[in-house]
Amino acid sequence: MKPPVVLLQGDSLFILDKAAQASKKCGDPAQISFETVTIADSDFGVVLSKARNKPFFCELQVFSVCDAQSFASSDLDLLESYLKNPPDYSLLILQWNEDGKDPYAKVNAAAKRLAEIVKKASGVVEIAGAQGSLSAVQSFIRAKVKNAGKEISTQALRGLEQMGQDFPALLDTAIENLILASGTSKEITEEMVSAFDEQRVRGNRFKFLDAVLARNTSQALSLFARLLDSGEDDPMLLLAFIHSQFKLYWLAQVWSARGYADSRVFSEIKLNPKRASFFTRQMRVFSKDQLENALEYLFEIDRAVKVGEEEIRTGLEKWIARVTGFKSAARAMSFSR
Repeated sequence: MKPPVVLLQGDSLFILDKAAQASKKCGDPAQISFETVTIADSDFGVVLSKARNKPFFCELQVFSVCDAQSFASSDLDLLESYLKNPPDYSLLILQWNEDGKDPYAKVNAAAKRLAEIVKKASGVVEIAGAQGSLSAVQSFIRAKVKNAGKEISTQALRGLEQMGQDFPALLDTAIENLILASGTSKEITEEMVSAFDEQRVRGNRFKFLDAVLARNTSQALSLFARLLDSGEDDPMLLLAFIHSQFKLYWLAQVWSARGYADSRVFSEIKLNPKRASFFTRQMRVFSKDQLENALEYLFEIDRAVKVGEEEIRTGLEKWIARVTGFKSAARAMSFSR
């Protein structure tokens, strides 16, 4: 039986994994409509009104709230009222992101109340453990390294954990490359991880991203084709990479709009200080609306690919053409549906 609401509380890796699991349990993707909303930019009351109305041309509608940590007390009141008689054709996925949270900090009162509301409505509550999903990432890294007959230093482990937070989809490939690069050495060191990270930052993925940010359609498409045709990259991993970058730009603009200095913004999104100067220029290339449109279209591509409506390569080529066709950030262009 489908729950009326799912609460996911933890860091980005934990939430991404659990959200994917929750979506799979919903049934046939072709019969489901998905909508992603942010409390920072939406009226939660309107979202709940949509959830009360029956969906058109599908059996289930899923509303994913990606910043439940922004809920006000009035939002929790609305949710509690909604869940007293929730419709069976709607599902709420509430994502409470705790990136960078001190695992020994006191339990947030609003988070505690939200969990109680969800449990009372027979919803599902998934909360990362005392060490968050970071401990799961740590175990994953150690297991892969151990299986290769090697060890990893504490500092190198921390470096890979940070890389996993910034680019979850790249972690597995990063570990395998480091194992190969370590050669006859029995231990993967901090220096090896730093060298790999520097090489990655300079890699073709970022050349491709630079072309997108420069709105150079032909160059972006050319680099995209080179990445795939050479076998250097996988289209699903590339989609995940693009999503992670554009979400970082969007989060940075959200925090910046709240009046935070750049240093505070970088702290909130856990940005490596080495990337701060370059990232400052990147994050303002597109407007907040344009970034939201770009992220929404990536979501649509992912859904279309999963239900067999479109080839991922074709979808990403369309995405590149549309995003590089955006006007200056001062005059946002919305996607034509």
